[in-house]
Amino acid sequence: MDKIYLQKLEGLSNQHVIKVVEEAIQLCKPAKVVVITDSKADITYVRELALINGEETKLKMEGHTI
Repeated sequence: MDKIYLQKLEGLSNQHVIKVVEEAIQLCKPAKVVVITDSKADITYVRELALINGEETKLKMEGHTI
């Protein structure tokens, strides 16, 4: 996991959550781990990724997807 994402987890000050995430990473061995917060940048990242992956499609109404 990148240091920036680890810092986001550590910001929770919850060792149980950190341990659960670390165990899941060891078990599943994902190619990439991303920690998403409610920051505007993170929300934008998730929305754009959903469009890129074809999980959502833009609507004519700006800022809306389906």
